[in-house]
Amino acid sequence: MKISKVVVKNFRLLTNTTIELENELSIIIGKNNVGKTSFLKILSIFINGNGKENFRFEDFSIGLQREILELEDKLESGKEFSLPSVSLELNIKYEDSDNIGNINSLIMDLDDESNRLILLCEYIMVVDARQRILKDFHKFQEQYTEEGFSEFIKANVLVYFEKKVYALDPTNHENKKELEPKELHNIVSMEYIGAQRDVDNNGGSQILSGLASKHYAAVKAIEDENEEFSDLHKVITDTDKKLTEKYEPIFSEIVAEIRDMSYGKKEAEIQVESQLNENQLFSNNTKVTYKHSDTVLPEEYNGLGYLNLFAIIFNIRIQVNRLRNSTAALKILFMEEPEAHTHPQMQYVFIKNIKKILAGYQNENFAFQTIMTSHSPQIVSQCDFTDIKYFRRDETFNQVKALNLSELESRMNNSDSSEKWKRAFRFVKQYITLDKAEIFFASKAILIEGDTERILMAEMMRKLDEENKSNSDWLENRLQSQDISILEVGAYSQHFKELLDFIGIKTLIITDLDSIKVRNRKATYVSDPEATLTSNSSLKTFFGTDILEILKNLEDSQKMLNSNDGGKTWEVSKNGQIKIAYQTEENGYYARSFEDAFFAKNIGFVKENFSEFKGLKNRNTFEKNPNDYYEIADKCIDKKSAFALDLILLDGEGETGKRWEIPGYIKEGLEWLQK
Repeated sequence: MKISKVVVKNFRLLTNTTIELENELSIIIGKNNVGKTSFLKILSIFINGNGKENFRFEDFSIGLQREILELEDKLESGKEFSLPSVSLELNIKYEDSDNIGNINSLIMDLDDESNRLILLCEYIMVVDARQRILKDFHKFQEQYTEEGFSEFIKANVLVYFEKKVYALDPTNHENKKELEPKELHNIVSMEYIGAQRDVDNNGGSQILSGLASKHYAAVKAIEDENEEFSDLHKVITDTDKKLTEKYEPIFSEIVAEIRDMSYGKKEAEIQVESQLNENQLFSNNTKVTYKHSDTVLPEEYNGLGYLNLFAIIFNIRIQVNRLRNSTAALKILFMEEPEAHTHPQMQYVFIKNIKKILAGYQNENFAFQTIMTSHSPQIVSQCDFTDIKYFRRDETFNQVKALNLSELESRMNNSDSSEKWKRAFRFVKQYITLDKAEIFFASKAILIEGDTERILMAEMMRKLDEENKSNSDWLENRLQSQDISILEVGAYSQHFKELLDFIGIKTLIITDLDSIKVRNRKATYVSDPEATLTSNSSLKTFFGTDILEILKNLEDSQKMLNSNDGGKTWEVSKNGQIKIAYQTEENGYYARSFEDAFFAKNIGFVKENFSEFKGLKNRNTFEKNPNDYYEIADKCIDKKSAFALDLILLDGEGETGKRWEIPGYIKEGLEWLQK
């Protein structure tokens, strides 16, 4: 029996969000402030909380808050309105072999082939609130004459709400059965491991020792009759006897004095006995150490990363044992950002092993689902695509969608050329999992082609920020303070078109015009009369043409694109999600690539620092053809990476302190991205 789908409505950013859960592990990812913690919170409120005291007015979605604040006019005029509510819907699937005792009475679907049940948890305005709110508001105004309906309802709204739980017929939601809120605990149980684990490595820290005590208590609650616990109890009993014998001579004198105070024989005779308590032994007299070579060291001598990793494993064990002790039909383990305080390599190790560890706890008589939130590219890179749920915020409607990363494969599926799309999907998947899963947590992205742009991009962003420092919105639009993921994708940015639409973040694609001769398709100057085509696959894919003249004549506004079909095709849009930046005419010259665009813009800087460049060759070309930037770029750059590093090293170092400038097409692209 598993929860297959969760639907959240009107809770913070989760205005109408559907999250599909996997049978074993579901990993929820996304950039900051997209509702990952909100999902945990609403599960906790309904499943573990009492549903009322745990809500606040600010927990309602913006739309629901607005709806509640506008109730005054409807109440005054007597207009009918639907009762505002926050809801959590759990879609449950079960098999014929499952023990459905806890939910048997809730199954209303008579179709034998449909093994489904829906539980609806609502925090809804009570029916008589229509009469009570106005009456209470008028009393409020008598006391607080300057306060309006908005202040009143914000402070008192929760008084008019209650928690309701229903079992719904999956085929007819009007057919429902109301449950007592406490009955939900017999159906669903959830244990939670938070991101704040109180782990530190200050002297005296005993966090692991404390967790060991909790682990012992949790295991004992389930396995008290096991041989190990019987043996432990025997050892403690035997120890009590030995300690009591040792106490006798120590306390003999005071025992005699007390006995002598007796009115009668043995009326005031006492005995001091040992009474060891198992739980207290672990709480107060047990410590965790770790071995380093041949030395045993205290737990706080461990690094913070290891302490956190050990604490996670202890916590998982503790919470799993609590789930095992629960009689609920459905069990959930929720882990929030397990990567906290661990370095990247440790995160790799954790995610590679966690599935195996979780599976080891389960058998045919005990199973649970794990939900994990993460902000770690390392964890994402090692996950199965099918496990990942991407929370994407739609800024236009201020709501969150939960997308399955496995959907990306179907988006890239092009039946007209099956092998090609499969190869493209493998490429994108391998590229992300090997190196660039950070894009899922970024606010914006830049796709670049080669080493030169990759090495210089941070410096170009810094230059633009410095140039705009006097602007009133500088701090807000400063590129270096924005969360921008930079991906070096070579000549394959077209393969990322479905992914870019999927994640929905603002993206700048920097590419090259790549002019070629139509006769032999060889690279040539853009100004060459025979140069009528581009060899750039990205330009051909996004703009639907390889005709050079069309690409040269596109306005800047025509290079901003949106997709309406899952990223398969892209169309011009003034509010485009992506922008394609490639060479434009600058100072009378039309460049083909970044390198000749750079020389055309900065030939004075290069000449001033000529002798200091390590990445140049064929230096006489500068004298023979000083204005032929295409030939200079083609023949004079020895290694592109070395040339790029020269530019960073020599910037502002010449006799006049001259600095190089950003090629115009890249500058325009970055200016678009920064806003």
